[in-house]
Amino acid sequence: MASSKNHVQMVTHAHILLLGFAISFVCGVCQKLWLTDVPGALARLQFYLHQIGAVVLLIRLFLMFGQSVEEKILGPILGMK
Repeated sequence: MASSKNHVQMVTHAHILLLGFAISFVCGVCQKLWLTDVPGALARLQFYLHQIGAVVLLIRLFLMFGQSVEEKILGPILGMK
């Protein structure tokens, strides 16, 4: 974005950082420090659900802010007007 001076995907980039690192890190630390008796299957389920949700959200944001798909089509899918 800096070299091209095109900041259209700035919101998508911020969400990638938030979902991809910050929330995953906080969930991992909480699970490691306080939830030591949680079964491994529950941890894997949480991980996979988070990854699937993050990918779906990021694809939608990329399409919306990149203006690849009109807002009237993405609006009902994203829960917007």
